[in-house]
Amino acid sequence: MKRCSIIIHSVTGNNYIIASHLKSILEESGIETRLYRVEDADLHIFANKLETSNEYYEELQDLPVVTNEKLTKSNVIVLGCPTYFANMSAEMKTFIDGTIDLYESDALEGKHFACFTSCGGGIEDGQESLASMRRWAEQMKMIEVDAADLIHVSGEEGRIRPSLDFGKDIEEFASSLMAVLN
Repeated sequence: MKRCSIIIHSVTGNNYIIASHLKSILEESGIETRLYRVEDADLHIFANKLETSNEYYEELQDLPVVTNEKLTKSNVIVLGCPTYFANMSAEMKTFIDGTIDLYESDALEGKHFACFTSCGGGIEDGQESLASMRRWAEQMKMIEVDAADLIHVSGEEGRIRPSLDFGKDIEEFASSLMAVLN
């Protein structure tokens, strides 16, 4: 059975919501799907300051932290993180920087890749963030899944949650993943 690993960084819970919905869709289609998080030593600070961060804090902490070994066992790797200053979060970048041994050994070559983001600013900032994640996948010699950009605009402090309409976008994104997993 092919495996899809979804690796997220989520501060306000929006990327967690997107990833959880994506995981459910893939699992309903019989695809083994794992949901991991990257390390975030400061999440508890945000959970104490922002209601949106506190709302999903326990669920995020319960997710296993991704390891490089988990990536090598995956057929499709999906990254999802917040956009800050038109780039991926520092926590996602730190995780990516830790995959240098996978780069040196070409361990992810030929695996499929997709990504999504949630951003407080505009779509353009989200597109830049996705581009930075795609550059990592390109360096790893991964194959990008032909999927539309999945960008959630969350507003100030991530207060705007993904809507039912955005759920349709997630379903289309999932269909693109299923095309390479089936």
